[in-house]
Amino acid sequence: YYIILNKDGKNSTSAFYYLHIEPGNCFIGGGLWNPQAEPLKKVRQEIDCSFDEWTTIINDKNFTKNFPAGIQSVGVLAKVPKGYDENNPTSTFLKMKGFCTKENITDKAMMAADIKDKIITAFKTTKPLVDFLNKEIENE
Repeated sequence: YYIILNKDGKNSTSAFYYLHIEPGNCFIGGGLWNPQAEPLKKVRQEIDCSFDEWTTIINDKNFTKNFPAGIQSVGVLAKVPKGYDENNPTSTFLKMKGFCTKENITDKAMMAADIKDKIITAFKTTKPLVDFLNKEIENE
């Protein structure tokens, strides 16, 4: 089972919060997983233009504590997208085909009394990332 929380609904291109519940395979996170070409292009541009804001979000103490694996992607390009310099400090992120957090939750932790608090904390921690990703996507 999974829960996707997205302000614009299930088929939206907006960033989202995600909770996956499956014995032996529970996890939590949020962001953009495998976005379509246009939203992906917009997010890459936003990362390039607002890299200080991006790094502040992903290097935040609470973010790195709750999501030690950092930003994950469905895949990466071999080279930076056309129009960007390979030596650009943002190049690692510009090559990504998605921008998500994802951390596993053990079955025991899923059944614990404090799981609600852990889920709320994870979603609150993911909110600045989701807001950043949606900022440019929603700017038409």
